[in-house]
Amino acid sequence: MAKYLPQLPNADKITLRMLLNQDSGLHNYPNTTEHDWPMKDAIPPEKIIAILKTDKPDFAPGEKWAYTNSNYAVLAYIVARVSGVTYSDFLKKNIFAPLAMASSGSGFAAQAGAATPYEGGAGKFRVAEPLISLDLFYGAGSAVSTAQDLARWDAALNHGRQTRSLGDDTADVGGADSRPDSAGERAVEGDGRSGGIDSDARGAGRHWHTV
Repeated sequence: MAKYLPQLPNADKITLRMLLNQDSGLHNYPNTTEHDWPMKDAIPPEKIIAILKTDKPDFAPGEKWAYTNSNYAVLAYIVARVSGVTYSDFLKKNIFAPLAMASSGSGFAAQAGAATPYEGGAGKFRVAEPLISLDLFYGAGSAVSTAQDLARWDAALNHGRQTRSLGDDTADVGGADSRPDSAGERAVEGDGRSGGIDSDARGAGRHWHTV
């Protein structure tokens, strides 16, 4: 990671695989009690990285497993650096367009047509405020899509089309890896593309992936 973001904690010890496998030790974000996070309109990724570099790591790289949005935010930043285009443009060119996901996008620019979020209970629903810019979540949750487009994404995953659109060398990146999680229990994680295989408390098998 030091090649791209040497200013982040433990950058010289964290690999891209650690970011994918969620065992980098980077502190999770955005906790609004810890920092004054930008939350409205377009947010440059450099603002997110500038805050992340001030956080202390939660544990040594590779020591254990704990999910953190920071891993995906850093990966998105690296994708933009290496590709020479913004993260949202990279998604559009390499994922959304090839899979005909015409109603999908990423970040604040794609948020205008998204469903209105609500909060509250029965009979007391109200529009959730403030409406947080999806730019804040960057690679950890900035995507906007529809049920139809997600069906196309899922079909592409199941038939290997997504791997081919990104290049054959992506097939071996990340992968399932079992490490103790932050609570000391076993957790098996995938690379965020192909998912992972684990079992629940009853021992029943589960297969999952994140988008």
